Amino acid sequence: MKYYKTILLKNGTECCLRNGTESDGQLVLDNFNLTHEQTDYLLSYPDENSFDVVQESRFLKEKSESDNEIEILAVVNNDVVGTAGYVQLELNVVSDNTRAISMYEKAGFQEYGRNPKGFHSRITGFQEVVYMRLEL
Repeated sequence: MKYYKTILLKNGTECCLRNGTESDGQLVLDNFNLTHEQTDYLLSYPDENSFDVVQESRFLKEKSESDNEIEILAVVNNDVVGTAGYVQLELNVVSDNTRAISMYEKAGFQEYGRNPKGFHSRITGFQEVVYMRLEL
């Protein structure tokens, strides 16, 4: 499945939304590792990721060749700044992260469940996880 759209961010910067391709494997993996080392709220740490560059590239290739699945990348200045799925977006957020939950709700996400010990933080121990979804 192919997708391509350019949007203008609030600060005036262009952001390209497009399907990921096999050649994006390293950039996507780098983005994952960067974002997951910056906060205790993303439910995993970079060293817990089981994908390597070859596996990430293969995953992106499969999605780009699929008739009904896609992995969309957000690209700003040739840097991958985010990724997303297709049909329905799902996310998990630590319940203490109230600012993020509020932002997700404003974007249309709805809670569909909780897991009281869904994430084991290396800093604070077990934390409750809120499961949220947005139908596209």
